[in-house]
Amino acid sequence: MARRKVTCALQLENWQQADDALRQIGENRRDLASVENMMNERIADAKADAEAKGRPIKDHIAMLEQALREFATLHRADLGKAKSRTLTFGKVGFRQSTRLTLPRGAEKVKTIIEELLRRGMKECVVYPEPKIDKDALKKYSAGEIAEVGATWMKKRWGSNKEAAGMALKVTSAQLKAIFALSRKLGMDMEDLHGMAYRISGTDSLRTLSGREAGRMIEELKTRCGQPVIRTGGGAGRATEAQQRKIFRLTCELGWNDQPERLRGYIRRMCKADDVRFLTPQQASVVIDGLTAMRDGDRAERKA
Repeated sequence: MARRKVTCALQLENWQQADDALRQIGENRRDLASVENMMNERIADAKADAEAKGRPIKDHIAMLEQALREFATLHRADLGKAKSRTLTFGKVGFRQSTRLTLPRGAEKVKTIIEELLRRGMKECVVYPEPKIDKDALKKYSAGEIAEVGATWMKKRWGSNKEAAGMALKVTSAQLKAIFALSRKLGMDMEDLHGMAYRISGTDSLRTLSGREAGRMIEELKTRCGQPVIRTGGGAGRATEAQQRKIFRLTCELGWNDQPERLRGYIRRMCKADDVRFLTPQQASVVIDGLTAMRDGDRAERKA
């Protein structure tokens, strides 16, 4: 009888042993699932802990960036003809950002690719699947870009080179509302991207400002037949001007390095967790309170 090569350290002799092997496999898989569940729970706890510890730090960064934008805007004349000033720890200034956008839809993109190839702009097309290389296309003039069907957009000036956008960013709550409303309407991601492009000039939802996201939510609610509260801040939230005013007042009070102090004040006055979640009426209450505190401090100093 020919010898057989042993490929496994464990050799089963009968069907009872085979059945027992199946039992052990089931038990081992349950044990493995338990270990993985414990791992996932620890990861979730670590993420939650990091989020809790990082939130005040993020709030502090946001407050400092807002203060820089306000300061740079108020003192723009100090820059003279220059558009920036280099300080010890970075550069503050004004710059005009640009963005190259392409129309949505496979047929439109295909038309642009054909036009690029016809004009000899082969470096703007990448393979194996033909796609448009935006970085290569940006090297051409705005006129040439427009002729092939793309758009070279200029955005407004933004202060602070490290955080050029003046508008507050879209919040996770706004994104959740957009997705929930779009599901009710049976919209797919292409529909949402098209809507975002029509409102903001960009097809990315995560680059929307809070105001632009609010406009999307209002329009989606209208389509769903839901009531819409138009307050100017988007989705019933405080306006950007109100939020900027609050951050400016905290800087004047010397709270710019104490983000938890502002959060505590908002919780005490309005039962809210963050300035972004205030209604316009609540924001007015906070502004009045902070203004009174600021003016009271000034009066004490004068006395």
